[in-house]
Amino acid sequence: EVVVEVVPEVIIYVDAGSTNPISPYTNWLTAATNIQDGINAAVLPGSTVLVADGVYDKGVYENDYGTNRIIINKPITVKSANGPSKTYIVGDLNGKIRYVWMTNDAVLSGFTLMNGSTWFTRGSMQASGGGVLGSSLFATVTNCVLSNNYTRFGGGACNCSLFNSIIVSNDATYG
Repeated sequence: EVVVEVVPEVIIYVDAGSTNPISPYTNWLTAATNIQDGINAAVLPGSTVLVADGVYDKGVYENDYGTNRIIINKPITVKSANGPSKTYIVGDLNGKIRYVWMTNDAVLSGFTLMNGSTWFTRGSMQASGGGVLGSSLFATVTNCVLSNNYTRFGGGACNCSLFNSIIVSNDATYG
């Protein structure tokens, strides 16, 4: 007999307008106010961080690849509740902040990603992906709009897989 274990879906909620954020953010009433807090609360692989409509332009997180608005450092899905026309992750062109760095098996879905940039000079990967930088093609961006991003290598995105996304008005010295 084959026994199949059913693992319940784990959803972490994020809403920029939340007035009562209580970790682990398991419903809209206790939603995190920023996406990184939601990502940090997602402890199980395969969890979903569900993000309410709004503009997410706060937070600066450093890693070996530069300054980011969010870091998806585990195999989870970060998804907007209502798609890219309602949910924005905004970098900082002047502050040189890309909006997302992603690891293998991470998924980002349904956002408008705009005004990201990076010019890190410690190596080519640090100066890559003005909007999104993945650790490999197993980092997935889907149903997103990448707009007005710049860097040295890969203006909108670099080293990740893009599906059903719009890439418009990005700039890079190479690619």
